[in-house]
Amino acid sequence: MIGSAGINFQVKTENDNRLKKIATEIEAKFKIWSRKEYCTATGKLSWLAAQRLFVTKLARDGEVLVRKIYDKSNPFGFSLKFYDASWLDENMYSTAPGGNQIIMGVEVDANDKPVAYWLTPPMGDWMIRNRKVTRVPVEEIIHSFMILEDETQARGVPWLHASLLKLNMLDGYEEAELVGRRIAASNMGFFTPPF
Repeated sequence: MIGSAGINFQVKTENDNRLKKIATEIEAKFKIWSRKEYCTATGKLSWLAAQRLFVTKLARDGEVLVRKIYDKSNPFGFSLKFYDASWLDENMYSTAPGGNQIIMGVEVDANDKPVAYWLTPPMGDWMIRNRKVTRVPVEEIIHSFMILEDETQARGVPWLHASLLKLNMLDGYEEAELVGRRIAASNMGFFTPPF
């Protein structure tokens, strides 16, 4: 869906030479920022690779979680950081200090508008990272997903969720068949002479 060149940045200006020069400078700076050492905080993804990861996560996980990082160590002062959706604890339901509801790690106001995200390192990372919950304001997060039910939906659902349920059942059936065959193969009979 992204294509070979991805979504690029282009400044449109009127026929003013001064504005065209500024537009050309801005486009040149964006091209430099698009390199992996500036685009993402980890220095691992270029702008094109970030776009491809965004679409992959949206389809596979049903949602994308990207944090906007404002850091002076980057010459542009801005980069992106991708988080796995598991950083939003799906079992986190509570009331925030201000009275907002927290639904699966997403803090929403009375109108179900996201206010903040409560990021928690996934269980597999708790041994490596400090398992501290961090409240991140909505202004710092890009949380993208398809709304399938209504606007109260706080999290996304993988695009293949309907078929995944059936595939899970099929996997369980195949496992049960295999266990049944192993049991049948292990059956033994003994002939003993009468005593």
